[in-house]
Amino acid sequence: MPPFALRVAVRGSRGGEQLPHLRIALLVLIWGSAFLWIKLADRGFSPVEVTFARLALGAAVLFAVMLARRQPILRSVTLWAHIAVAALFGNAIPYLLFAVAEQAVNTSTAGIISATTPLWTLVLALAVRHQKAVTAWQGAGLIIGFGGGLLIFLALDVSLRADLGRWR
Repeated sequence: MPPFALRVAVRGSRGGEQLPHLRIALLVLIWGSAFLWIKLADRGFSPVEVTFARLALGAAVLFAVMLARRQPILRSVTLWAHIAVAALFGNAIPYLLFAVAEQAVNTSTAGIISATTPLWTLVLALAVRHQKAVTAWQGAGLIIGFGGGLLIFLALDVSLRADLGRWR
């Protein structure tokens, strides 16, 4: 099966979508700029306030989309309890941790570390025995992914040292 981005582009081109790459570029812009916005917000707000603002804005957008599509808001207490637990672990806690972390590290470092999440997920799944073995493709992806992350950190380190050298 092709990677997600390729699947989106292929599906979009078949369904009459004129600019599938534009949609992907928009997603990259939104996701990539999140760390910049966190860093800027950290200057005037506490990490808890930044987290709450991100969650509130995201909920407002989702509710606006539901209203525009005329979809009903479900009233099941059980469903909302499941959504609350998923939102806590999948959104609120990570958002809070990023807001706290960006007080000490720069935006690019936070973004690079976040990009390694799928790699750490596979490692954790193996460590807790959720997944018994790694397929050849997963192993190759893990090695390439960590190698790519290492290259980015090395390039960042060389760049920072060169910048510091100019100021001495």
